[in-house]
Amino acid sequence: VDDGDVQFKNSSEFFGEESHITVNSGDVVFSDTSIVENTLNSSLIITGGNFDIQNNAKFISSSSSVNVTGGNLRSFNNALLDLISTDMLVGGNVALTDQTIFNATDSDVDIIGGTFSTTDLTTMFFSATPLLVEGHLVMN
Repeated sequence: VDDGDVQFKNSSEFFGEESHITVNSGDVVFSDTSIVENTLNSSLIITGGNFDIQNNAKFISSSSSVNVTGGNLRSFNNALLDLISTDMLVGGNVALTDQTIFNATDSDVDIIGGTFSTTDLTTMFFSATPLLVEGHLVMN
């Protein structure tokens, strides 16, 4: 998708296996109890836009990659971000708020040049997962 947004909302479900979603100059929004699951070498690439997970949405990524460059990752209002054997790179800020749950197992999480912040009852569980923040880390 070029110069447009991708939205999964209103309880929508997407299960991708070896799938590739690329968004240039647009946002990706998962909301309203939607479930998006990428597995087996899938990728989500966002260039020049934000990645929002909100309002009870779930994003599950297994053996895949997530890249957000020129934008931010924002998760709030009971959202779930679950990474399993997934490399995630964010070239902006990461803000996890309002009871977000962020699980990462056997993954790599790199935040390059931005702030990684958590507030309002965010829960994080990392197992065998390094977190690299080349900016500020703020956990409240």
